[in-house]
Amino acid sequence: RRRCSTGCRRSCVSPPCAGAEIVNNRITNNRANRFSSGGGLYISGGGVVSILGNTIIGNQAQSSGGGIEISGFVQVRIENNLVIGNRAPRGAGIYSRASEVHIIGNTLVQNSVGASTSELSLDLFAGSNLVLANNIVAGAGSGSLVECPTLPPVVRHNNLYNLGAVVGTGSCAGAVGNDGNLSVNAMFAPDGFSLSASSPMIDRGDSILNTSPVDLLGATRILDGNGDGIAVIDMGAVEFDDRLYGDGFEQIRSSEDIYGPDPIRKLCWCFFP
Repeated sequence: RRRCSTGCRRSCVSPPCAGAEIVNNRITNNRANRFSSGGGLYISGGGVVSILGNTIIGNQAQSSGGGIEISGFVQVRIENNLVIGNRAPRGAGIYSRASEVHIIGNTLVQNSVGASTSELSLDLFAGSNLVLANNIVAGAGSGSLVECPTLPPVVRHNNLYNLGAVVGTGSCAGAVGNDGNLSVNAMFAPDGFSLSASSPMIDRGDSILNTSPVDLLGATRILDGNGDGIAVIDMGAVEFDDRLYGDGFEQIRSSEDIYGPDPIRKLCWCFFP
């Protein structure tokens, strides 16, 4: 594999990519000009790829996949990522046209579709195995928030909240109200996209689908956030944690923990055979 930190307009993964992992990066302010799709991260071809614990902010694509685009006969797991402020005409947050994609425990907010100001944070298209679970997807545009293929994916325990108009189209049109899916204000903490103590996202996920012992910030996941004596995973990329240290002080999780001290740093990884 070759990794590059300069010379690329986006982060890209090309086949074959068996076992490739993209973990704990900030992928910010990139543009897909020449290729038109996959502004922050582009996955294509075959193999197995894991995208875990990344912050993907402010990327743009001319066609689709402002934050992430996935295509081809590839197996991809997208888990514990924060995807915010990305732009593209289709799938501003994530655009998928792949054979197997599991999108688990992510937070997608403020992604928009072009200059129309309508928002489509997540765009799922033809695929044989699609799982969408434990995510927070929020928007405020007039477009559909989640667009799903004719073949119904597994859609469980997500919060799909659109202040604009349509929450879901295609096979996701009736997702809210079934299989643990909600459409409510996530009630984030004032400093960013972690959960406040009163958030309805706490202990509302499906723990069975989680594969990571830590959240986006590296803190323990799964916790008993609502204090009912049963540990259940939260929706979204950051697990609520109000436990005290031994000295009696609460753990502080600031916006810098998520965005880092320099949120405009560009990162480009390219994988080749």
